[in-house]
Amino acid sequence: MKEHNIYIYGIMEESSLKNFDVIGVGKNKVYTINHQDLAAVVSQIKGMEIDPTRKNLLAHTQVQELLLKEYTILPMSFGVITQSTETINMMLEKNYLNFKQELKRLSEKIEIELKVYWNKEAIKDEMESDHKYKQISNKIAKASSQAAKQDLLIEIGQMVEAVVLKWKNEIGTYIYDNLASLAVDACTNKSNEITNILNASFLVNKSEENEFRDKAYSLDAKYQNKVDIKYIGPLPPYNFLQVELKGEQ
Repeated sequence: MKEHNIYIYGIMEESSLKNFDVIGVGKNKVYTINHQDLAAVVSQIKGMEIDPTRKNLLAHTQVQELLLKEYTILPMSFGVITQSTETINMMLEKNYLNFKQELKRLSEKIEIELKVYWNKEAIKDEMESDHKYKQISNKIAKASSQAAKQDLLIEIGQMVEAVVLKWKNEIGTYIYDNLASLAVDACTNKSNEITNILNASFLVNKSEENEFRDKAYSLDAKYQNKVDIKYIGPLPPYNFLQVELKGEQ
C-alpha cells in the first residue's frame, strides 16, 4: 500500500523548487512540485480523504495566506488530494497555457468577502415606530386564545420580513454598488443565515486594498445603527477563477 499521497493548496508561477516555513495539513512540510515556470504547492498526506476539522481548515488557510503575500495563486478548495507527483506534473503540463493566462489575469489581485447583517435591536426600534405594529402588539397582549395570538405573531413576522427585505434592497444594494465601483469584479454569494442581507465577494487590486477597506469601514459607520458589516480578507480569489481546479478526491 502506498504510504503517502499529495495534498494540493494551489497553483502559482515559480520555476525554482521551494520549501515554505509553514506547517501544512497533517503537520507536514509544504513545498512545490514544478513544471517549467509553474508550481503546485503541496504537502504529503496519508490516505485520500481529509476531515474538515477546525485544525485542518486552519492549516489549509494559513498556507494560502502565506503564499498570497508574495505570489498570485490559483487556490484549490479544501481537501484536494492526488496520488503522485506524476499526476501533478501531468496536470501542470496539460493545463499550462490556461493556468498561465489565469495567473496573468489575476496578477496582484485579492478577494475580499463582505457580509452585512441586520441588527436585531435596530429592527425592533424600526418596528416600534410603526403604528400598525403597536396595534398588533396590543392585540397580542389581549388575545383570548393561543390560536388568535399565533395568527397575530405571524403577522408581526411578516412585518419584520418586509423591513428586512427593504433594508436588503436599499442598504445592501447601496453597499454592494459602492464597493463594486472600487473593485475589478464583484459577485454575490448565497447565504443561509437569517440575519444576512448581503454576502458578496470583490476582486480587488492589492495596491488598492487600503482604499477599499476604508470605504467598507465608512459604510459600516454610515449604517452602524441598522446593520453590522463583517470584512473578511485578503483571500485567494476563489470566487473569480475561470479555470477548473480539481484532483483525485
